[in-house]
Amino acid sequence: MFGKPNTLSILRVFAALLLGITHAQSFAPLNAWWLELLCLAILFWLALNQHTARQASILGWAFGVGWFATGIDWIYISLHVYGHMHAALAIAAVGSLSGLLALFPALTLALVHSLYPKPTRFSRPDKHRLLFSMTLVVASAWSLGEWARGTLFTGFPWLAIGYAHSDGPLTGYAAFIGVYGMSAIAAALAFLLSRIQHQCKLVIFFITTILLIGWLARQQQFTHAIDPPLSVRLLQDNLAQDLKFDPRTLADNLRRHADLLMSAPADLIVAPETAFPIALDDLPAQLTQELSQFANTSGSQLLLGAIAYTPDNQPTNSLLTLNGYRYDKSHLVPFGEFIPWGFRWFVDLMSMPLGDMSSGRAEQAPLQVKGVALAPNICYEDVFGEEIAYRLRTHPAHILLNATNIAWFGNTHAIDQHAQIARLRSLETQLPTLRASNTGATVFIDEKGEIRAQLPPFTTGSLLVQVQGRAGFTPFVRWGNTPLLIAIALILSWCAWRRFYKTR
Repeated sequence: MFGKPNTLSILRVFAALLLGITHAQSFAPLNAWWLELLCLAILFWLALNQHTARQASILGWAFGVGWFATGIDWIYISLHVYGHMHAALAIAAVGSLSGLLALFPALTLALVHSLYPKPTRFSRPDKHRLLFSMTLVVASAWSLGEWARGTLFTGFPWLAIGYAHSDGPLTGYAAFIGVYGMSAIAAALAFLLSRIQHQCKLVIFFITTILLIGWLARQQQFTHAIDPPLSVRLLQDNLAQDLKFDPRTLADNLRRHADLLMSAPADLIVAPETAFPIALDDLPAQLTQELSQFANTSGSQLLLGAIAYTPDNQPTNSLLTLNGYRYDKSHLVPFGEFIPWGFRWFVDLMSMPLGDMSSGRAEQAPLQVKGVALAPNICYEDVFGEEIAYRLRTHPAHILLNATNIAWFGNTHAIDQHAQIARLRSLETQLPTLRASNTGATVFIDEKGEIRAQLPPFTTGSLLVQVQGRAGFTPFVRWGNTPLLIAIALILSWCAWRRFYKTR
């Protein structure tokens, strides 16, 4: 069907592109983890049967273009619909970003192909050892590529393959090795599947062992419940993005948010990111007085998304309480909250209301409510599991709290993908996660990564939940990605030595 195994045909490149498009469907909202393994298995079979590493990388790039162009197509909404960029330029921007991100799977497959010896030269016992070592190489290289994509140039770890396994048999690995470790395990399973017709019994043994270890890991509890449970109301204002920063509707929007905040008491009431798109000091005096009176008489702590300022008058994207607590977003979004060097021209093509903002410190104290510590983060920040783990190590907390405004991306699968990412943060930390979002998903996620309560997207209201915090560190929180990266470096170095030095 695809021509000779070691020749790169147009049909193979097109097949890799279609595989990438199909692979993107394995993430939320479908959550089809098995589909991801199938797509990657076929990709590995195609790429590792190529004659050169360059040919393998071309297939990896085509796969990546299909994967990202389909998986993050919602960026077009923010650029064109709300950023007012010309449609053709917005399409070109999404395509260019997809092409750049696709370089990571391309380089990964080039590396794997370079380390992949031809198995026909080996005896049967050596073939068994080869399968084991190459499974380690594929897992390590793919995980390294995912980590690099999530780290370099401020990072874009969205759609790391581990996220597709928020359900399924690999969830137990999250508390030990995080989402990049899960990516390594998923890549290992896919590679084993690609070899099943050659070494069926051994492949089945390895796959069974991986799944059994995952099941055993799932049984391990590193955190424990603490008292008291908190009553928390998570607000979802469902305010259209084109109205959020419109000065003509500002007064009505502020009143709307204030009424939603004061509609019922709770230990903690959380408004979404930039629910108040101005500084709290600039709120009308009557509104501030009403909110303060409600908080005092009801015993409710109000956490408000608003704009704040640094001592040198630089704006920050912040979460604030009326009694002085403040959290400033530290990992800003390129182009939306800060302008990368050399890209001023690109931002000038859009009409974005926030522009250049100042970032907060990496270490910030949690919010204390009745002795329970909540670790806040804003929108895009919860994509970076290593940063969440670092904050928990330096300032232990009992609940994760995310306030977001994902209305920038309209009614797209970005909402479900972001909720899936939040589930992984709970799996990694074994802490509950609360999310207050403008349009969705406003959810309560337990320490096992399961959604326990959720508001329907694009509705206005509040989600009242009882949440019990948890104390303790998982291995991932304690060590982050360091053990995984050390293991990857050792495995790839060892395999490179055997491939290029020992075989001389």
